[in-house]
Amino acid sequence: PMGKTKKNPSAIPPESMEDKVDLVQLLSNTGVPPSEEEIITFLSARFKADLPYTRINASSLVIVNPNKPLEIMNDLSAKEYADQWYRDTSSENSTLQPHIYEFAAKIYLHMRRSAEDQSVIFSGITGSGKTATQGHLLSQLLLLSTHTKKESKIATQIRNAQIILEAFGS
Repeated sequence: PMGKTKKNPSAIPPESMEDKVDLVQLLSNTGVPPSEEEIITFLSARFKADLPYTRINASSLVIVNPNKPLEIMNDLSAKEYADQWYRDTSSENSTLQPHIYEFAAKIYLHMRRSAEDQSVIFSGITGSGKTATQGHLLSQLLLLSTHTKKESKIATQIRNAQIILEAFGS
């Protein structure tokens, strides 16, 4: 239900949220789910710290559009996440914050290991950053899958096709 929510007495206090990167970490020791207010407080704190990405679980990511360029969105970050996640997708070993680049690596490696197509659903209102996030995801997938000159040429063609599709509102 929307509106006022009851306080969860066994929930994690806000001061200990800074080391949390996953909404599942908000669960109390008793297994009581966090309240709507606690989730919003958690996402808001991460947003204010320029950390727009928060894991829900291993296969879901919440993104709060920062509506500004972020330092974490660059080629160096893309390479850092690719290096970290290329061989090991267990989040327990990562020192990196949740990121669309991490999500792309998980998708790519699962697809390679399982030989199954993967789907990504972007949901949000107009202007919520779906297209920009889709572009970052695609770029990271191409980075992870490009190892030869021929693959690089195909990756460039895919990026160019994406630009054309965006012009038509895709």
